[in-house]
Amino acid sequence: MRLEQDPRVTPGANFFTSVIEWMRRATPIINSTADIADKLANGPAFGAWRSGGQTWPNNTYAQIVLNTEEYDTASCFNTANGRFTPNVPGYYQISGVLTEVCFGGTLTNAQVHLWKNGAIYKRGGVSLVAQPLVSLSVAALIPLNGTTDYVTLAGFGIVSAGVPEASGGSATETWMTGYLARPL
Repeated sequence: MRLEQDPRVTPGANFFTSVIEWMRRATPIINSTADIADKLANGPAFGAWRSGGQTWPNNTYAQIVLNTEEYDTASCFNTANGRFTPNVPGYYQISGVLTEVCFGGTLTNAQVHLWKNGAIYKRGGVSLVAQPLVSLSVAALIPLNGTTDYVTLAGFGIVSAGVPEASGGSATETWMTGYLARPL
């Protein structure tokens, strides 16, 4: 809308007063838009992966500790516990891959999950075919409060013998990435 078409702007002697009032009302919208653009341009983003194998007991869920960072723009990923705890509230696009193996047996049930605050938030790929190795993916848009909420990658496995293992050793085997998609 053009300024002279805005019904809140009156022509005549009060024209400048009404223009100043119009600008005062528009300023929060302009500032809010700039703030959103800044958060998106400078929001947290990370990529992390498992540098070695991680086993867990048969027929149980396990958080996968991604112990190597590929990038971490806002220091929000913790390689000691595998948690992404962003410092900006928003909706985060999180993706992950779990390459699950079983040495000396076969996987009869393999699953990958995204956990939010230690509980299953989304389940991704599931394999019920007996095989020694499977690669599963998961992705979700997850709201995080920017203070205490965190996300981790997790797995589940049932094996015929031995224990399930998250395969590691390169950034292409078991990994998770995420970025701010939209501020809250």
